[in-house]
Amino acid sequence: NVPIEKLKYSIQRTIIESYPLLPGNVIKVFSDENYTGRITLFGYPNNDSVYYTVQEFASDYTFFKTYESEIFENAEQLQDGFEALIDITDKVLH
Repeated sequence: NVPIEKLKYSIQRTIIESYPLLPGNVIKVFSDENYTGRITLFGYPNNDSVYYTVQEFASDYTFFKTYESEIFENAEQLQDGFEALIDITDKVLH
């Protein structure tokens, strides 16, 4: 008998790791430890500028973009905000 929370986690993790990425030049992909959303860091060819998007679940498990950041000069400007997140880039870019 699988607890409902464990099942919910498994479903969310599967969706986050397999749902197609938004179009763009993907640098890194992150999630929180509970797999409640996905943050994708994008860059530009021949440029250090970056931006990120946040995708989250609706109550019916549809996965959608909830936020797109401004453009930052480089990824170092964002490091503090991403330290607590799990890097899932290898799982998503397969």
